[in-house]
Amino acid sequence: MKTVSLFSGCGGMDLGFIWSGYNIVWANDIEHDACETYRLNIGDHIIEENISNIDFNCIPDCDVILGGFPCQDFSMIWKRGGIKTDRGNLYQYFVRAVQYKKPRLFVAENVKGLVTANKGKAIKTIIEDFKNCGYKIYADVYNFADYGTPQIRERVLIIGIRQDIPFYYQKPQPSHSPDNYITCGEALKGVEKAIYNNEYINIKPKTKKILELIPEGGNFQSIPRDSPYYVKGMISHVYRRLDRSKPSTTIIAAGGGGTWGYHYEEPRPLTNRERARLFGYPDDFQFVGKIASVRKQIGNSVPPIAIKVIAEELKKVFQSQFHNQAKIILDYHQLKLPLVFEDNLSKNISQKELMQYSSRIYTVSSSFKKKYNLVQKIKNEDTDLLINQNEDIYLTLNQTLKFLTLCKRSIKLKDLDFRRKNNLKLGELTIEPEIHFKKIKGSGNRLCCNIRELENYTLKLYNRSIDLDYNDAKAVVESYDDVLRQPKKYGMRGQRNFTGKIEDEVRGKLAEHGFHKYAINISNIEFPVDYSTIEDTEKKRDNGDFTTIVVDQQMYDIKPEYTISLKSTNGNYLAIPQNELDWEGEIFMLVKLHIKKTFLYKAIKAGLQLSNLNLQDNLGWLELRGFIRKDEFQKGYLSQELPDGTKLRSPNYIKAPIQLEQDLNKFSELLDSIKKSALES
Repeated sequence: MKTVSLFSGCGGMDLGFIWSGYNIVWANDIEHDACETYRLNIGDHIIEENISNIDFNCIPDCDVILGGFPCQDFSMIWKRGGIKTDRGNLYQYFVRAVQYKKPRLFVAENVKGLVTANKGKAIKTIIEDFKNCGYKIYADVYNFADYGTPQIRERVLIIGIRQDIPFYYQKPQPSHSPDNYITCGEALKGVEKAIYNNEYINIKPKTKKILELIPEGGNFQSIPRDSPYYVKGMISHVYRRLDRSKPSTTIIAAGGGGTWGYHYEEPRPLTNRERARLFGYPDDFQFVGKIASVRKQIGNSVPPIAIKVIAEELKKVFQSQFHNQAKIILDYHQLKLPLVFEDNLSKNISQKELMQYSSRIYTVSSSFKKKYNLVQKIKNEDTDLLINQNEDIYLTLNQTLKFLTLCKRSIKLKDLDFRRKNNLKLGELTIEPEIHFKKIKGSGNRLCCNIRELENYTLKLYNRSIDLDYNDAKAVVESYDDVLRQPKKYGMRGQRNFTGKIEDEVRGKLAEHGFHKYAINISNIEFPVDYSTIEDTEKKRDNGDFTTIVVDQQMYDIKPEYTISLKSTNGNYLAIPQNELDWEGEIFMLVKLHIKKTFLYKAIKAGLQLSNLNLQDNLGWLELRGFIRKDEFQKGYLSQELPDGTKLRSPNYIKAPIQLEQDLNKFSELLDSIKKSALES
């Protein structure tokens, strides 16, 4: 299995493939120290040169091409030019190598931010370029903690299999789960005995004082607000200390201002050997260069222990062990939609015969449907697909809910009923449904949705949403400890509906946090959540929920005309009392939390402590339902009653989500305008 390595760095990806039996015959990188590290540990076959100067005819013939083309222009924590920059366009040299050498397969690695770079256009362009070389493409987000790395590290792998090879890659099943992830404590056990790259980093006395105020697993937000060392307006990486009972958070390659990653017990930055342990490098793998250079080499590398699992799966290309399973589950997260076929399939049916590629998802081929008689009509709700006489695929309401759950965008039936509702009226205005259902012959006269429309709608949900886990909720709920510890006779703690009121408070802050996370995911702008407003009164702020932004770790005030008022709804309307518009921000942002029903209640009963919960477990997701400027909103429908008959205390301006701006490009333009105006002020 002759292998060529591009953008090799210090050799993390190559090491994992070598452990799996691949033979690296040629490698290339531009960084001098990284090449020296590679030579010292792996071999002299690495060429230190700018890839633009490489004569591709001189690269040896090979079976495999590996590489992690530069990622900074796609990263979610740095300024992102994406494929519009010279560095972002370096992937094209990878494509050229694949065109020239026609290997059996290739593996390209990059950051998760590649999925959203250039408003989602980057990943589509890159995949299309690889496809045009004659390859089946399998692109997915991998969390390397799932494969034995003691670090939560999500990366995109783009895997290509040459079209003439009858192999259909499937993502390996995780070897680990949040219940048994390798922890920092396990990974760093005995690290003090390691010889190489284990020197401590000198830090200022002030930095040490700051770290002493931060508990294990905390970050800058843990510093008391009345402390002279209090820091605000930073990204979550700042002064992040490890938690020995959990995997590390993502180790980054560069950055100052408290981004080095810090020991869970001692108030100091990690040594480079400790970083290397969190990637799975053996202690005898020696890095060449100064401390900052070694940090960069490690932080830019691929954990060899995790990529070995992928390498083992891909060896089947050479062993003719092609997948042939009775149950096919395709789960491509945000790059493709998942669909499950659970019918009793004959084990002698090849995957190629079983599946036929569609525009975005795999569906049962016509010949297979006819052969196994899946589908003239639905007999019960457990049947996967309903096919009408024209061989269009339809799903009932219950099947639609199951499909959305499988796509990790679960919603409630009453929510789906609202989104599909025909003839919804706001005053004299009729509102179009967000997704269409109709009665289909052969379905028992039930309402059904065409799977193509559902597929497109689900993609819109992906684009306008962000996943939440318990770790996202941790900082939010723990911020309310002081409220809980107050004597019952004081403030909110003494109110009769205390649990309900604090649940509403926490839900609102969690929505702010989710929006903050979503904005970072599609731009390099951070909207810091202000926890200083946690009070025992019903006092409202006068200038919106977000009045500042953070760009490149610097805080800026948002101009008054761009202040954002975030509205989190349990229902489906944006409704604001007429007499409260004077204290709202100038832009109304409607979001909806889709989280586990009992989570907040359980958290409150437990004293808002999450120590007994697995923080990597999925909590749900936050959906951006749309946004609108205040002056435009005031021109809308005014009523003291919602269209569903719910009575309101006072007249409210009301709009349905589909009346708001839902175009992701418009949202990105708004963020750019907010950033530009803030930087100019």
